[in-house]
Amino acid sequence: MEKNVINQPAWSKVAEVKLVYKTIVKASKRPLIKTSKGCYETLLKIWDENKMEMQGEFKVLLMNQTNCVTYVY
Repeated sequence: MEKNVINQPAWSKVAEVKLVYKTIVKASKRPLIKTSKGCYETLLKIWDENKMEMQGEFKVLLMNQTNCVTYVY
């Protein structure tokens, strides 16, 4: 029995992207989010209020399983 081999063009191959996260901030120094108000207060500290009326802006707050902030983008 012959194997079915599909010849795909080179442009159809997808590049692989690897994302690595390494922190330099100790876990004890990261903000802990316990409530939605705590999240709001944390975001207010990093928000640029001068841009609010000029352009739209959004933030992504990433947290680990213990609700410590790991990254803000």
